[in-house]
Amino acid sequence: MNISFVERDIKTYDYDESNIQSGDFLAITRLDGIDPIIMYGSGSHAGHSTMALRFDGELYVIES
Repeated sequence: MNISFVERDIKTYDYDESNIQSGDFLAITRLDGIDPIIMYGSGSHAGHSTMALRFDGELYVIES
């Protein structure tokens, strides 16, 4: 995979939820044991993929 991770000082990030629209893609990387296996097998830098959906103005995030 030839990637290296650098720890950041920022642990949380306040983001205005109104900027997230239906169809926006979010890539998730968790170094919890399963994601690295998925990343290795798929050659990806993300273990899970999510998509934002808005129903009646409320934000939902679905994960695959």
